[in-house]
Amino acid sequence: MDSFTNFLKQLSKTTGSKFNLVESNGCEIFKGFNMKNCEVISLNLSLNNKKVRLYIPKQYENNSKLLEYIITDKYKNMVSSNQKMIINILDGEKVDSNIIKNSLTFISQKCNLFIINVDGNKIEALDVINKLYEDFEMMSVIYKDDIVIIGSFDELEEHVKGIRESIICDLYCKCYISISNPISDYKNIRKSYFEALESMALGKKFCIKGEIYYYKNTLLARIIHNLKSDVKDELMCKFEDKLSGFDKDMIFTIQEFFRCELNISNTAKKLYIHRNTLIYRLNKLKKDTGFDIRNFHESVIFIVIFYLWKEKNSKYF
Repeated sequence: MDSFTNFLKQLSKTTGSKFNLVESNGCEIFKGFNMKNCEVISLNLSLNNKKVRLYIPKQYENNSKLLEYIITDKYKNMVSSNQKMIINILDGEKVDSNIIKNSLTFISQKCNLFIINVDGNKIEALDVINKLYEDFEMMSVIYKDDIVIIGSFDELEEHVKGIRESIICDLYCKCYISISNPISDYKNIRKSYFEALESMALGKKFCIKGEIYYYKNTLLARIIHNLKSDVKDELMCKFEDKLSGFDKDMIFTIQEFFRCELNISNTAKKLYIHRNTLIYRLNKLKKDTGFDIRNFHESVIFIVIFYLWKEKNSKYF
């Protein structure tokens, strides 16, 4: 935004035109004159879905349409240029560090990169996101099969959930989101992209519930994914039929029990069942598989087996 403001300052100086550019929330992007005691005209502009208002002294009215065109065209080109910059970074191409710093001024604020994958129209999904964050400092671009977002978000989890819900409600399509570890240096952008990409692949592979995957929470999935194939085959040969014989209630119970960190009371509340019903199911699981997942050590082994089964039987989820 700093480079855009500098452009506006130069535009005003070069053309000799006075104008103010103000966001819909009242925040001034550029102030070229004092509007007090001055007759002004105003125009509504759209800068890549960001709604702004252009104020011009009445005496410069003849320049209004030209200013509107120059400002909107410049912003469009800057957005396009920034998107190209992000794509070049993700492709591993060398990009001038000063250009990155000027374009991603928020990166020093500990920002996040996340990938959004939809089974619908990616351009429409990106449009939904841009409308949600028209007054927000971030970068968004379609890269390969996904949408990549870079921005500094307070309450990251709430933002991610909101984006996913908006896309699902507006476009009626499935939406998956994966989030890298925080970025504090532009040099880590590409690394963070691959973290989010790996999280997306593992989240889908192991059918992790919620369709929102954090890289920091995928260590277990990464360990299981990298087990030797003979170990995987041995475990599945012994337990696959037993797990496949469980109904959906039992599978859902297992998932919630691990999600609630082996807490019986919390799991029962989440499942809306009586505590005794949950205990009955856990006892049945122990009888059929030999694992009492109320015991920490046994639960660690069982969750590895359960993940491998989920990987092989994604049709159940």
